[in-house]
Amino acid sequence: MAANLDLYATFAALSEATDLPTSSPGFISKDLTGILLSGASSPRRQWLYEGDAFRSGKYKIHIATKDRSSSPDTRKREPKTVHNPPLLFDLEADMSETTNIGAENPEIVARLLRKMNAFKKPAKK
Repeated sequence: MAANLDLYATFAALSEATDLPTSSPGFISKDLTGILLSGASSPRRQWLYEGDAFRSGKYKIHIATKDRSSSPDTRKREPKTVHNPPLLFDLEADMSETTNIGAENPEIVARLLRKMNAFKKPAKK
């Protein structure tokens, strides 16, 4: 797993820079040079997608979904469908996110909700 945010730390490492911002725990850039240069595992284990979905390891929950972000005719934003409980997908078994397994795994949904809320909190100074 990687995010475009990780390019900052990766480029900084490749250029031997040492001073990176660390103001928000969830949004800290991760250095991907190990993946690129030696095939190491990703240092990123979780990610928040626009506040409506969260991935941790092989699981991803969706708090809300929408078919498209805006109307191609009017460019007006499309409404979201809120899911309570959230949708849950096992991305190792179902990369296309076609089978919601949330009803069978409420403990995983609850764990991911806790992790998502912790991910959103800013770092304490």
